[in-house]
Amino acid sequence: MKLGELVEILKGSFSGERSILDGDYQGLSIDSRRECEGKVFVALKGQNFDAHDFVRDAVNRGAVFCVVERHVDVPHLLVDDTLRALHEIAKAWRLRVDPKVVGITGSSGKTTTKEMVRHALSHLVKCCANRGNENNLVGLPLNLANMPSDTEVFVAEMGTNAFGEIEALSRIVRPDVAAITTIGESHLEGLGDLEGVFREKMGIISSMSGGSLLFCSESPFFEKAKALCSVRGVEVVPLGRKGDFGWFERVGFDAVRFVIDGKALTVRLKVLGEHNAYNALFALSAVSLLGFDWRSAAEALSTFSPAKGRFVVERLGDITLVDDTYNANPLSTKAALRFLSGLEGRKIFVFGSMLELGKESRRLHSEIGSFAHECGIDILIAFGGDAKYAASAFSKSGGQALVFERHEDIVDYLVSSLKSGDNILVKGSRGMRMEKVVEGIRDCFGS
Repeated sequence: MKLGELVEILKGSFSGERSILDGDYQGLSIDSRRECEGKVFVALKGQNFDAHDFVRDAVNRGAVFCVVERHVDVPHLLVDDTLRALHEIAKAWRLRVDPKVVGITGSSGKTTTKEMVRHALSHLVKCCANRGNENNLVGLPLNLANMPSDTEVFVAEMGTNAFGEIEALSRIVRPDVAAITTIGESHLEGLGDLEGVFREKMGIISSMSGGSLLFCSESPFFEKAKALCSVRGVEVVPLGRKGDFGWFERVGFDAVRFVIDGKALTVRLKVLGEHNAYNALFALSAVSLLGFDWRSAAEALSTFSPAKGRFVVERLGDITLVDDTYNANPLSTKAALRFLSGLEGRKIFVFGSMLELGKESRRLHSEIGSFAHECGIDILIAFGGDAKYAASAFSKSGGQALVFERHEDIVDYLVSSLKSGDNILVKGSRGMRMEKVVEGIRDCFGS
């Protein structure tokens, strides 16, 4: 796209030599410390920074133009709102490239499902997705605006912690196939309750007229989802139960038989746990709805490995370590505990607090403690904040619980008490930095 086209899209006030408008640009940058060569620098303002202070740095790194909210001493386009400008550029580039788009949201599983779709399609088409967890009102449009011009499928993960964000993202990416992996108690500080979570997640269909939404048929919100989709002419595609469009059954520790659109295939997966088989079901169903051979994609999915901190199961000598430290909410924590309960040997749960649960936090942490005991967990180790309520509930149920305030103390305890055959699950919200415990265990027992 030429700079002149960008200026026309944004309708701002141009400053600089008009001859540069005939030149091309090679995507967008919002960080002057990163790659800027040939790119347009969009100067965003945050609570703790103002990128307008770094436009000269961006130009020195190769940026060809800047989009700003105040005049600067480099060629620029003056607009009222640079975040809105970022969104408008992403929308225009999405229309120009015109890929098929899969939109994915959910209380848990959305990043893994997104990566599974990308991995499964990588050998069939030119497919890309937003990086890591860059799934918010800045990260997703930035990734969309930077997708290669030959992209055939773009996989968009959409995150939220406040009402209206999923709808805004949907209007930018305009999904052809949408998926809501789960509806669970997450980001309750901003969304209030499960009904609020459901309403926010359903914002994914706001830009759709036609197309399909993948949704769990066993969810208590399934009928409500069907009613909302019917208004927009969106087909709800049920997943989960035998006889649905897609379902699965385990046929071994790592083998899963998938049945999608009447066809079956058994696949061995490197990612373990019932919840990851469920994520794979969503991914392969999305591939099928796009019109590709899902069984060919499933063969590719057999080589998929989880990202760091996302349910990585490893053996350290005679000990099994489950590193699920990337994040936590009640739904994902219970899924991890179910997996731990199925392992042979002593079961130890190292639990960092779940954040952003608002007034329900104490109750939900207590529920995790009781659930852990029901799962046959032998020891619960709680770290920080409201995790102590999980420890209390676990103790009241008859289990052995400990509470620590430092990562180092948890590691010291484990090093002195672990036995051959033990299984350890480490999980907590991002802000709890539970990966420090995992790193300490690895340092002591080898990887």
